[in-house]
Amino acid sequence: MCIVSYIPTEKGFYFTSNRDENQLRKTLTPRTYSHGVHRLTYPKDMEKGGSWLAIHANQNRLGCILNGKHLTEEEKKKYTVSRGNILLDRLRGENPLTFDKTNLIYVAPFLYLNLVLKSSPLLSKYFWDGKILIKEELEINTPYIWTAPSLYDFKTTEIIQQKFLSFCENVQNIKTGNVIELHEELKSYLPESAVRKANGNLRTTSVTHFSNLGGKQKLFYKDILADKRYNYQL
Repeated sequence: MCIVSYIPTEKGFYFTSNRDENQLRKTLTPRTYSHGVHRLTYPKDMEKGGSWLAIHANQNRLGCILNGKHLTEEEKKKYTVSRGNILLDRLRGENPLTFDKTNLIYVAPFLYLNLVLKSSPLLSKYFWDGKILIKEELEINTPYIWTAPSLYDFKTTEIIQQKFLSFCENVQNIKTGNVIELHEELKSYLPESAVRKANGNLRTTSVTHFSNLGGKQKLFYKDILADKRYNYQL
């Protein structure tokens, strides 16, 4: 949940997420889960039960969440609600874009992205800093890339953004394979200092890629550690 990109094209868009996580943390490949009347498709974090990217096929919505800051051990004790579960709660909620700020005090800072998959898509960004929730409507025809500040410093983020914008210059030639290759290349920017703090276990563990082109929705997932690929028609 640490590098996320959105690339619009003439036929639709690509939405892709790298997950940087402890390689020992168990994860399930994407599958569809029933949450009451809601059917959500997502890769599942086995430790907390949440996810970093999920699609609500019934309501044509995609949600994605990134960590907002690095947490100290003391802060980890304070924040008792998993950010990955906040993502699922939003997608299956009656008012998916309304956050209960009373409950957010128990949630660590995050960046939440909401994409409405209509004929005219809508992209929104929510940033929770631990005290204030800021909402921003984003330009749907503009490419974006986000990095988790808990891992990537300003200088590294700038380098990643420049590489991404250069990649997007030839948008007419962009295909699913190109985007996935780009995200796999970006794993080389994972800071060595962060890897050391995790006792060498921090890795880019997977790439989750969603495409919505000409009304056809597809999900691709690559388990980088196992070098396995999965394709889903939604």
